[in-house]
Amino acid sequence: MHTIFDYLAQELQNEYESEYDLTLKKNFSAPKIYSANGDLRKRWYVYFSYRDPESGKLKRQTPIYANANKFKTKEDRLSVLVTYRKTLLKLLNKGYSPYSDNKEILSNINDNKSQTPPSNNQSLPKEVEQIQEPVMTYEEAFDFGLKQKEKFIYATTKRSFENRLKNFKKWVKETHPNVVGIDEINKKLISHFLSDILERTSPRNRNNSRADLSSIMQVLFDNDIVKANVIKQIPVLKAIAQRNKTYT
Repeated sequence: MHTIFDYLAQELQNEYESEYDLTLKKNFSAPKIYSANGDLRKRWYVYFSYRDPESGKLKRQTPIYANANKFKTKEDRLSVLVTYRKTLLKLLNKGYSPYSDNKEILSNINDNKSQTPPSNNQSLPKEVEQIQEPVMTYEEAFDFGLKQKEKFIYATTKRSFENRLKNFKKWVKETHPNVVGIDEINKKLISHFLSDILERTSPRNRNNSRADLSSIMQVLFDNDIVKANVIKQIPVLKAIAQRNKTYT
């Protein structure tokens, strides 16, 4: 069976591709780049999810490294991964599936290449693509936020943050397994999480979870990791105090 690396090797020289309407593609998530927050000591890769034909759920596939990590500068490494990401997206839109043989797709790609006339403008410089900064995963982002926050809080408060972040990460993995990037943590998703807490516990616990998450999200906003602290838009619920009855 042909692997994804066979296709990437053949398509590596293609720098441009047609735009696709991803809203119509339900079998896979848009490929993204993991850049380890800029740490060149760690492995960078392209990742994506594809719908498992047995479970019917989106499942994370094997990350694509290829030879990207042999490059020693952020610019070079990112440039290679951008090419991989674009090529992978192109293949997915052509019908590539990690659960199929894909021989027909490879054959069609080879046929199209053989029919494409050579360009007469190969010596002309190509327009440099504007590369978008890779997005942190939500787990990396929250870990970063807590690390910044812990310098200004007591140990007991830190444990409270750790527990609530742990609960939130677990909830996201169980209910939204295809969510990876911090940019995918939006108001709607957090509102659902808080509603789940409210149903299982109390308004007070829900409000405390909201406050801790908002505090971490504000750190991320202050460090230009997220565009806005969306939790500020979620209202605090008024908890009705339970008074003790007086018996006479």
